[in-house]
Amino acid sequence: MSIQLPGRYRNAITELHPNNPTLAVSSDGTIWTLRTPRGYVGTRWRKVKATPGGPWRHKYLAVFVYHPGNEQRNVAVHNLVLETFVSPPPNCKFKAYHENRDWRDCRLKNLFWELRKNDEHFR
Repeated sequence: MSIQLPGRYRNAITELHPNNPTLAVSSDGTIWTLRTPRGYVGTRWRKVKATPGGPWRHKYLAVFVYHPGNEQRNVAVHNLVLETFVSPPPNCKFKAYHENRDWRDCRLKNLFWELRKNDEHFR
């Protein structure tokens, strides 16, 4: 389901995340939520600030999102984009890769799933 966003974001393709109906993901790597900063479900879309961090040692962009049960988690933006527009990873042996090797470029056209054993080819 496409979402209509305000202002300059209107041209981006934005879809609801398949596992979280309060989360919308744009093809340019922008994350939107219906949650307020205190965790309540609101009525308007708010842009979520992506910051380097999480368990990835400040390498990848990540956002804090609420999962079912009001549990807040730090999730990598590239995983959210691929899960929304392509599919979840086929199995646990797959990892999200950035085609241009810029780990902060989370546009859909730059991301793809690849087997972890092929990791040395993309470093």
